[in-house]
Order: sequence, then C-alpha cells, then structure tokens
Amino acid sequence: MCSCVEKTASTRDFVALACALNALLKPYRVPLVINDRIDVALACGARGVHLGQSDMPAAQARQLLAPEVFIGLSVESPDDVRRAAVEPVDYLGVSPVFATPTKTDTAPPWGLAGLRQVRTMTDLPLVAIGGYSGRA
Repeated sequence: MCSCVEKTASTRDFVALACALNALLKPYRVPLVINDRIDVALACGARGVHLGQSDMPAAQARQLLAPEVFIGLSVESPDDVRRAAVEPVDYLGVSPVFATPTKTDTAPPWGLAGLRQVRTMTDLPLVAIGGYSGRA
C-alpha cells in the first residue's frame, strides 16, 4: 500500500499527482491510498482512502465510494477505537505511535504499550502511524 498525503497543493495539482502515482503503482499491484480527500480518491481511481477524526465521517465516505475501495480511520484515543467499532472501516491507523516532527497537532503518542492496548480492543488490521525511526 502506498499512501499519498498532500496538505498544500491545489485540488487540480493533487489530482494530477495522485493519478500519476496511481498509474505508476498499478503494474505492480500496489494499492494507492489517498489521505483525507474522497474527491481526489474518486478522481484518480484510488483503491483506498484514509480518514482522520476531523475528516468526512466514514459512513458518508462509504456511501460515495465503490464497495471495493477500502477505508482507513486514524484513532488517537481509546474512545476513538471504541467508536470505530461501529464504523464501516477496513483498518485503523493508530496515531501517533511515537512523537513525530512532521505533525505537531497530534494527541500524545500511544507508544508500543498503547499499540498493544489497541490490538486488544479491535480485530481490525492496524497501521502504526507517526515517528517510527527503527528503534523501539
């Protein structure tokens, strides 16, 4: 899976970037996941979208997307994990696992113990997001 995150480009430029990236990934059967933007995912035929807690609700995104397009949802607290249990999502992004210099408006880091806690709360696949440096 390849995640495409773009926070500053115009919609036109983001769509062009996402479509080009999707074309590069398709021969290798690597799914493109668009961060935050349902419109961009639809425009370029992405295989997935990843939503944050302040993005479009997953239930509304599911209504707009084809059934085969998967939806990921960031969770920043145990309450987020519990709420996600009733959402039409395919995986959870546990964020942030470690402190990250690239995004400063995050909840306190989960750490590895928090990641283990989330694992006990859900059977959904998990993606660890944030601050990974190769050292535990």
